[in-house]
Amino acid sequence: MNVRKREQKRMTITERKLFKRSRSLLKKAAQNLTETEKGLVAAMHEKSDSIRPLTS
Repeated sequence: MNVRKREQKRMTITERKLFKRSRSLLKKAAQNLTETEKGLVAAMHEKSDSIRPLTS
C-alpha cells in the first residue's frame, strides 16, 4: 500500500476528503501549482510527515 493511502486510513472522514485524488497534486512541479493547490499541498504536509515533496 502506498504512503498516501496508508495515511488516509488513519484520518477522519473530513481529513480524508483533503487527501482524495491528491496524487496528481503531489506529483505536480511546485512552480506549476496554483495558489489554491499550494494551499492544499501545504495542508497535506502539515497533516502527515510521511507525505513529503518529491523534490526533497
